[in-house]
Amino acid sequence: MTAQPRQLAALRAGLCAVFLLVVSLAAPAAARADSIFSVDGRGWGHGIGMTQYGAMGYAQQGKTYDWILAHYFQQTTLSTRVELTVKVDLDAGKAARSSWRIAAPSAATTLTVSDYVNGAHSVEVTRGTSVWVTFKAGGCVLKTDHYNSTTKVHSAGSVIATFSASVLAATGRAAASEVRILGASGPFSQTSIAWRGRIRFTAATTTGHAIDYVPMEQYLRGVVPRESPSSWPVEALRAQAVAARSYAYDAALSGSTLWCTTASQVYNGAADGTTSHESSKTDAAVADTANRFVVYGSAVVQTFFSSSSGGSTANIEDVWLSSTPKPYYTSVADADKVSGNPNYRWSLADMTGTTLAGRIRTHYPSLAQASPATVKTVTLDPGQSGFMRHVTLHWSKGANTTLTGPQFQHALGLKSSAFTVTLKNPPAVATVLTLASSETTVRAGAPFVLSGALRPGHVGSVTVQHKFPGSSTWVTFRTATTKADGTFSCTTATRSLGAHQYRVLGAASRGWLASTSHAVSVAVVYVPLPVWKRYEQNTLTAKYSGLWKTSALAGLSGGTHTFSRETSAAVVYTISGTGVRWIGKRAANYGKAWVSVDRSTPILIDLYSAASLSQQRLFASPTLTAGTHTLTIRVAGKKNAKATGFYVDVDAFDALQPVK
Repeated sequence: MTAQPRQLAALRAGLCAVFLLVVSLAAPAAARADSIFSVDGRGWGHGIGMTQYGAMGYAQQGKTYDWILAHYFQQTTLSTRVELTVKVDLDAGKAARSSWRIAAPSAATTLTVSDYVNGAHSVEVTRGTSVWVTFKAGGCVLKTDHYNSTTKVHSAGSVIATFSASVLAATGRAAASEVRILGASGPFSQTSIAWRGRIRFTAATTTGHAIDYVPMEQYLRGVVPRESPSSWPVEALRAQAVAARSYAYDAALSGSTLWCTTASQVYNGAADGTTSHESSKTDAAVADTANRFVVYGSAVVQTFFSSSSGGSTANIEDVWLSSTPKPYYTSVADADKVSGNPNYRWSLADMTGTTLAGRIRTHYPSLAQASPATVKTVTLDPGQSGFMRHVTLHWSKGANTTLTGPQFQHALGLKSSAFTVTLKNPPAVATVLTLASSETTVRAGAPFVLSGALRPGHVGSVTVQHKFPGSSTWVTFRTATTKADGTFSCTTATRSLGAHQYRVLGAASRGWLASTSHAVSVAVVYVPLPVWKRYEQNTLTAKYSGLWKTSALAGLSGGTHTFSRETSAAVVYTISGTGVRWIGKRAANYGKAWVSVDRSTPILIDLYSAASLSQQRLFASPTLTAGTHTLTIRVAGKKNAKATGFYVDVDAFDALQPVK
């Protein structure tokens, strides 16, 4: 197989240029004019907090809704709060309209339209009829409904009343008020939807918004069946009810307006014509958990949820990069590998670098200056939870562009930011040629040959140097041509010489200067790509102090772990690398531990879990400088209020180290 050298730099002293060979196991240049990428991913949605398919999976395993919520939102409990009113914009795009046609939900109910500030200024709409709310600058106008029997079109007729401010439409059934919007409304722009609560129409010059003011528990009756199918297990529906209620709490408390779409959570009212949008099963789930919220300390948690995560949820800072890490927004194991989940794993059709470049530029027009460049390679920067934080595009023109994982996701229309991108042409194999420095004499037009061994996990570059006759200075070439008095060309090829043995071939063209021979050396500079390596808890570089015990248990890394509950117990693990992780258990009788890297300020880690969980990533350091570092774990003698013990466990260590 051959690989064509890449031209990169300019002349040096008018005599030479710089020449770089990137050596890899690649197809011939003619066969790979454009890169080919595959994109594979998991889950659907942002992946933060609870997943709906995961809640279904845990419910199928017999878990209760409170266990499900405590699992997804670590270190939280459930608490009761008073019921609040929720405000929801009823247009799918949150757009203002010139008019809204409304009616009572049935001919037996009276619809009243009143001034929002002065309720005494009101109009009772004749039963069985509809009216229009239109707008003028600073106010609303109530008009009759005119129906053209020929065109079968409804339109606003004569003026019934004028209001100086916004108006409130409600039926006479007090807390059970319902109002029907006869035009398109709601997340799916359906017609004739009956909305629970009271609808406030607010003017924005000559257009206005329809905002549903609805009690929280009645709001949830329209949310839960749209977020989780009513056919799902009851514990999953109860978990969804509490999550939806907690999600809306802050907005209800502050008076903010929610959307009726996935921009907040899907809310679709009580009925569409004669078709109910609610379900007796989801209504029961709402009632069974009435006024129950997820809390951390005394604060209600905004319980984010999404459809699926593909096996593990996200750390919030891995998806919304500016977010502050929270214990209740951390990655946990998911149970969403269940029947009916179409998004546990997914992939895109292979695409060329040109296609990828086009999609990126279409979504981000500011990158158009890269045209007609293609994407040659990409570099991925995943977060600890596996969700992609950054993607760097390496363009054929030599420039680099870094996008966040969500930006790349949206540009390609991916289902989540938990994805990988693989360069298939050449294969994304972490192996390159490494050559020992050597020197030979090359005659004009003759090839030179240097041999070396293939090593995994290295990124390498070959530098070609030329020593002019009579000179003691080596000149480094990184482009394919010089403009002295001739040209120098060098091509590479890889041929198998046995197990992982390859060679590099270069050729000097005739007419290269006036001499008949030139000395050439080739050297390789490689940068190790670090990988996570697992070391068991009894590794020689882990020094324990105090009282620790070791036992065997199924499901552990290496089959054993070391544990203690004594406050004098500590372990110091020494590594040589750029990152370290502590692997251990969480369980009901586990307490808290102090953790620090290189004697930094210790962090208190809570190991409590209602369920026993093995091989958990309990702590991960930030990226460290290359060199020797220490990880110190000390039993804190503290515990979660729900924990039954103070145990701290060490199962294994992961070290981020270069491949040797």
